[in-house]
Amino acid sequence: MRQDSIKTLSNQLHFHFSLDKCRIWFISSFLFSLLQLRTVVLTQLSKTLNPSVQSSSNYKRIQRFFRFCELPMKPIGQFLFGLFYQSGTSVVLSMDRTNWQYGKNNINILVIGMVLPNCSICIPLVWELLDKKGFYMI
Repeated sequence: MRQDSIKTLSNQLHFHFSLDKCRIWFISSFLFSLLQLRTVVLTQLSKTLNPSVQSSSNYKRIQRFFRFCELPMKPIGQFLFGLFYQSGTSVVLSMDRTNWQYGKNNINILVIGMVLPNCSICIPLVWELLDKKGFYMI
């Protein structure tokens, strides 16, 4: 069941993104792991990403993907919006800014997401890393 769903999602992603087949398959598997575990903790995700290999190998694969693969923002937002938008319904958007301190570095992110109807999930559509802590004027 999971493999069929990953294959279906991979086909959809391949249609929207010009990435090689291995990266598309990774993204699909990663998304299913995120949904299954409902966490972004990479050590946890690495246990379910590809059950046929050691979780340490999955963990390294996740790290390499995020270190070396640049995903285009606009097609991601368009794909996610098209995936969750139901024709004839209104759309609720949410905007959130969060700031974390990592050592002396500020990580300040502005996110606009689509609130899914009848559940407490917001899918990020676009985000921007801001270059300072606190309020940001655009």
